[in-house]
Amino acid sequence: MEESGLIAGYTTIIDQSKLGKPVTLFVRVKLERHNRTGVADIERGVQNSENVLACYLISGEYDYLLHIIMDDLESYEEFVRTELHNLAGVSGIDSGFAYGCVKQPTGVYVNGNLQPRTMRKAL
Repeated sequence: MEESGLIAGYTTIIDQSKLGKPVTLFVRVKLERHNRTGVADIERGVQNSENVLACYLISGEYDYLLHIIMDDLESYEEFVRTELHNLAGVSGIDSGFAYGCVKQPTGVYVNGNLQPRTMRKAL
């Protein structure tokens, strides 16, 4: 599967509480305008943020969905004030806090069978 390109890489799942970042948030971001410069600015800002685990383009009223982990709510407030509000072209944000995790991605189903994520040992 590696040779065919089906496996794109390997990941280690880290306990975010033990990392000191127990707060999980999902933040929807709306752009003022949809042009190359505005899109490039926000995507560059998100890619450079160590608090953003993932960023998805979404349909509907908002344009992006961010998966964020933080130390606490005060840290999230600081993140919003210093990072999100400073991204050019952002016209609105909507935050939701996760208070539990029912299912975390650990693999993907291929032909009805769960293919687990596997980790390679360091050489």
